[in-house]
Amino acid sequence: MLDDREQLEARSHPAGEGPQMQERSWSAEPAVAADQAGQAEPARRSRLRVVLGVVGVLALGTGAYFGHGWWTIGRYMVATDDAYVGARSSTLSPKVSGYIADVAVEDNAQVKA
Repeated sequence: MLDDREQLEARSHPAGEGPQMQERSWSAEPAVAADQAGQAEPARRSRLRVVLGVVGVLALGTGAYFGHGWWTIGRYMVATDDAYVGARSSTLSPKVSGYIADVAVEDNAQVKA
């Protein structure tokens, strides 16, 4: 809100000419607080950059370490917890004791019972 003095100054200087209108500051404390906040902000940003840089380097190093382990060894390892054989198979056992001297069939050959 403009007081009488500001209204007179505004009338004596048409728009675009003369001194610019500024809002009134009722106390000096906000200006001091703004200066302190302005000085604290670059320090906070600087500290944040350093922390983010360190975190980034650690993440990159960890990824490189585990990535190298996977690339050189891990991708060739095969493991399973629930393996099974899905084939028709039967167990052979002799009816007499002794050793088998010869098996007269080839691999994957059909035989009659």
